[in-house]
Amino acid sequence: MTDFELLKERIIDALERENHTHKSLRRTLSDEYGYGDDTVSRGISELNSEGVIAHEKGFFELTDDRT
Repeated sequence: MTDFELLKERIIDALERENHTHKSLRRTLSDEYGYGDDTVSRGISELNSEGVIAHEKGFFELTDDRT
């Protein structure tokens, strides 16, 4: 597993615990694992493009389309 794939898994794990705003998700991943804002934003963007997460009403949520 690459570092970027691990980041995406950690984003999913964080969203399984609770929904987050973009800012709170970046802060959580930065505090817990030391990721930079740009790196987390790129992971969020990719997961959103893949349909794994969705931005609804100001929060990111996991979708039912996850495999």
